[in-house]
Amino acid sequence: MDEQRIYYLLERELEGTLEADELRELEELKVHEDSKLLEKIIAELIERESNNPMYIDAAVEDARFEKIISVDAVHGQVSRGKVYRLRRNWLRAAVAAILILGTATYFWPPKMPGKGAVAIQQHNHLPGNNKATLTLANGATITLDSAGNQVIQQGKVAVHQHNGQLQYTLQGNETVLSYNVLTVPRGAQYRLVLPDGSKVWLNAASRLRYPTAFIGKERTVELEGQGYFEIAQQADQPFKVKVNGLEVQVLGTHFDIMAYADEGTINTTLLEGAVNIVQGERLQQLKPGQQAIVDHATNHLSVQQADLDMVSAWRTDFFELNGTDLPAILRQLSRWYDVEIVYKSDTPSEVLSGRISRNLHLKDVLQALEGNDVQFRIEGNKVIVLPK
Repeated sequence: MDEQRIYYLLERELEGTLEADELRELEELKVHEDSKLLEKIIAELIERESNNPMYIDAAVEDARFEKIISVDAVHGQVSRGKVYRLRRNWLRAAVAAILILGTATYFWPPKMPGKGAVAIQQHNHLPGNNKATLTLANGATITLDSAGNQVIQQGKVAVHQHNGQLQYTLQGNETVLSYNVLTVPRGAQYRLVLPDGSKVWLNAASRLRYPTAFIGKERTVELEGQGYFEIAQQADQPFKVKVNGLEVQVLGTHFDIMAYADEGTINTTLLEGAVNIVQGERLQQLKPGQQAIVDHATNHLSVQQADLDMVSAWRTDFFELNGTDLPAILRQLSRWYDVEIVYKSDTPSEVLSGRISRNLHLKDVLQALEGNDVQFRIEGNKVIVLPK
């Protein structure tokens, strides 16, 4: 997208004058646009607004400040008085960040350890990036990252790697069924466009096995981990995702599947269209906004209304903490920052709310979470959870 168009949309968001179609356009570019370009533009706008306010009047500033100090389910240990003393130094930048990024936690000031607190060591655990390994039909493997640009030829299928994404293109009628495997390690994510035009986003520690060309009466892929799917509609060739004994059947739809081995459930969430969840002899159809949950221990399948913001947060570079318990958050951090979580205290029982950017360093995220009856220490590749 043109850089000036991005500036325009972000400036209108700061002003609060975005039209509905512009808001949709902006949300799409936050997901699909080159992340380095977005980071550059957002940083420039926040710095400009912080030093020379153009868009935020006093009333908006006060309202946003109240929003910041209300995020106390995560930051209950910070008193209102302490926050006000820090206000002059960081508030306007924080307000600009909320308006642009939709988050208060991103610019929350670092907490000073109290007496007896364990300081987080300054290890440089960076957030995840675009990285994966592609295994070809002949067993050869290719390492993929954000910077690579290449074309891989497999029979009549061309695989284009560009800007952290793989795209498959048919160059004729393929008659031989062969499979590729895209493996995303811990500390990474990757995007994929399948031969039929369907789009897949893979989260950290995930794996997708799929044909290089869809031949026959159906399109079938196999998932481990977490993936978000936007399926190209082909009524005569239904799409199926197989995951841990389940089968998700679709025609054309948007949905997310979370099926990590270290989670207690398999969650399939429908954002748009319709899907059938097939579990043995049972078939359960989902409507938009619903989530099917299969318990690993009991194999019981239930359906509930989903928190779509929480389900979609990872694709827009956030950890969404809407009634989430700390162990569930730490499992996400473990996969995204490729660290091991070690408990030296009882697991806290309270749930947390708020939103944290996935672009922060690990130490900053842990500082945001400290104070909920726990403290953290980073030792090499381990995060030690300690009692308060």
